[in-house]
Amino acid sequence: MKTFTIVGVPFHACTHDSAVVEMERWVSEGQRSHYVCVSNVFDVRLAQQQPAVRQALLDADLVVPDGMPIVWGGRLLGHHVPSRVDGPTLMWRTLGATVKEGRSHFLYGGNRELLDTLSDRLRQAFPGIKIVGTLAHPFRDLTPDEERSTIDVVNGSGADYLWVGIGTERQLLWMHRYRNVLRVPVIVGVGAAFAFHAGLSRRAPRWMRERGLEWLFRLASEPRRLWYRYLVVNPPILLHLAAQCLEVRMLGRR
Repeated sequence: MKTFTIVGVPFHACTHDSAVVEMERWVSEGQRSHYVCVSNVFDVRLAQQQPAVRQALLDADLVVPDGMPIVWGGRLLGHHVPSRVDGPTLMWRTLGATVKEGRSHFLYGGNRELLDTLSDRLRQAFPGIKIVGTLAHPFRDLTPDEERSTIDVVNGSGADYLWVGIGTERQLLWMHRYRNVLRVPVIVGVGAAFAFHAGLSRRAPRWMRERGLEWLFRLASEPRRLWYRYLVVNPPILLHLAAQCLEVRMLGRR
């Protein structure tokens, strides 16, 4: 799978379907754990600010372009980037594609109520789906004993897929830190996908998602939580990306 680099962060030029195929290959091989980062402009900015986040992205087995600015940037740099690959859709398509294969899934993140609602909805949407475990997260740093307990519960479930929704920065670092002790073939950080699929948060209309306007919908829906990300954190990265594209264009002309 070809890669392209946005402001120092490598992304894979893939689609939802090709990502599902790649993850299924990992399950079939069953040799080690692999982790997937569903990353956007915010992740790129975090990578600039925090070496640990940058390393987590560099070491990931798959970094999919979640965000139209990443897709557009890759295309302007001369790469074939077929589409945006967002977490909620990737999770949904993977569940649908793997249920008849009998793959098992573990859900880690959110509170107990969210997980119960999410599990019920997934069982309704995908009859026969194997959800072999769920575990809530307090959205704070866990103690070493709590972390060990979490790893033991996940490993004891025998899951093929571990879906992680504990917040962008936290889940990146968590997947990277424990990738070698988790005995799960595929680990995917999907952020807000749990809340969307549980029906607790609304997604932007398709036309907004396809035109790179989902951020505006989310900002209008959760201004107190997201204003800093979209209005302060993200803009510098967009400027860096524009400079990268301009530099490549100028070198190409020379």
